[in-house]
Amino acid sequence: MTINQNYTKKDLNFIKKGALSSENYHEKVKSYLKKKFKYNNSIVTTSCTAALEIISLALNLKKNDEIIVPAFTFVSTALPFSNLGAKIVFCDINPTNLNMSISDLKTKINKKTKAIIFVHYNGNPEGIDEVIKLKKKNKFVIIEDAAHSFGKIYKNEYVGKKSDFSVFSFHETKNISCLEGGLLVVNNNKFVKKLDIIANKGTNRTSFLNNKTKYYSWKYKGISGIPSNYTCALLYSQLLKFKKILKNRKKLYLLYLKDLLKNLNHKHITFLSKETYLKSNYHLFFIFIKNKNLRKNFIKYLKKKNIECSRHYVPLDKSTYGKKFLKNGQKLIHSTKLGNELVRLPLNNKMTINQIKNVNKLVLKYFQNF
Repeated sequence: MTINQNYTKKDLNFIKKGALSSENYHEKVKSYLKKKFKYNNSIVTTSCTAALEIISLALNLKKNDEIIVPAFTFVSTALPFSNLGAKIVFCDINPTNLNMSISDLKTKINKKTKAIIFVHYNGNPEGIDEVIKLKKKNKFVIIEDAAHSFGKIYKNEYVGKKSDFSVFSFHETKNISCLEGGLLVVNNNKFVKKLDIIANKGTNRTSFLNNKTKYYSWKYKGISGIPSNYTCALLYSQLLKFKKILKNRKKLYLLYLKDLLKNLNHKHITFLSKETYLKSNYHLFFIFIKNKNLRKNFIKYLKKKNIECSRHYVPLDKSTYGKKFLKNGQKLIHSTKLGNELVRLPLNNKMTINQIKNVNKLVLKYFQNF
């Protein structure tokens, strides 16, 4: 796993400030997000997983409650809800964009559905509007797992404001990073106070800091969800230049897209449409290799050249623990097929144009022999 960020001396100065300063960088980040992104209620968290844990505790889950998630996602999408005893219902993905299949989703919604978690694969929000329409006829909350999507503009606004909750990741592999961190955006006002208490170890610490109570105490369930001032200072430094970071990311991504779409014509290779690749947040660049042995040998070939190349998620329904949630005979055709075929090419903020060009050259050379 490659650390995405190329931190500068200026970033390191912010780290020193966060460690030594009396400034509250958690609040500085929240103020920035409110001003720049219009995230009126947000909580900076220790991770994206922690943000989902906070939501899971706020939902007051019961034994038979169902949480619908795409099968092709990272384990954190389902884990916090599963830990509290909710039933995980797997949904297939749309083969055109790898997001949740709306047609399959419709067959899974029932009176037990407590929440739908819509994952923006590769930072592509396509399909979220259809999920929101379904809520008008059903009682459930919508959570956007926008781990890949920070800074993405969709339909003239930054993503994260359409659903009840949205979560983002600032992990070291993400476009914008503080090594390990996350963000919870709260759009459902009735949960604002409750979520803040949960994130602060179940206490009303925020009310105490705002001089609304003489002391703070244990009020509800909670986790240690707030990152250190040190971490928030590093995140703040990244936010101040997020547009520059994403612009560079896009430039590298488009080098892959332009060269490989044009020149990699092979019977065992498929791509998403160019339009779909361009709807992403430039987090991942991937191709699909249909032949299993060819795929396996290709990954080995690049690794011998000291180039990082890998598959992505093992679909959750294929995992040891995830299988327990499958109904007899249930098949998630697209998730299984595309999960097996997908191969990620290296992409991180440290890479140069020449490095991308070199990877393209090696990829094309390899497939010319088959």
